[in-house]
Amino acid sequence: MSNTPKATFLNNNDWVPANQLTLVYDGLIAYPANSGWVEINLDIPFLYNNTDNLLVGVEENSPGLHPSSGNFISSQMDDTTKSLFYYSSENNPDPLNPPSNATISF
Repeated sequence: MSNTPKATFLNNNDWVPANQLTLVYDGLIAYPANSGWVEINLDIPFLYNNTDNLLVGVEENSPGLHPSSGNFISSQMDDTTKSLFYYSSENNPDPLNPPSNATISF
């Protein structure tokens, strides 16, 4: 997680560097059988400054095939780019060297 002044992602390579994020959880997450909220109790408290935008980075690389989409809810109500993600069933990229062909979502 990170506090960031970034309001949008400019292109499919506009990643926030991993060294600017704080690791707050490392473990398995049980997803509900039907759609719904997933709550994660953080291992390390994160101090949100209530000024910048909150950036949540997720790395998922467990074996097997998984859906290529996930829903992240944002309070942003306009059409600016608020999500940047990369999905591949064959390539597990290094978060320190993210791919340059991510998908931008609105």
